[in-house]
Amino acid sequence: MKNIFLTHPHETNNPQGYWEHCIFSITNCLVLIWFSLLGIIHGIFPFMFKFSTSSAIIRSFKRLVLSNRHADELEKYGLGRIDFRAVNNLLKKRTGGTHTPKI
Repeated sequence: MKNIFLTHPHETNNPQGYWEHCIFSITNCLVLIWFSLLGIIHGIFPFMFKFSTSSAIIRSFKRLVLSNRHADELEKYGLGRIDFRAVNNLLKKRTGGTHTPKI
């Protein structure tokens, strides 16, 4: 008999336990809900919360990619394997090495 609570957490490239998946998912969603609300405020008052929502989305995406659990999805949407070290090095070169962006 299948345990419906473990099927999804175990079917990724890097399986998780139930609680690890639960905490990761809920935390990620609550953060994104918060930053979505800030994005609404930013839409009305563009001088407030500049880049807050986009930065939160990028950080969330980075956590998902680095979790090594979504290779099939990345491939499905044409992203393949993303090497964030290479991205950071490219950004350093573009800014002359004076700024290290936090990705």
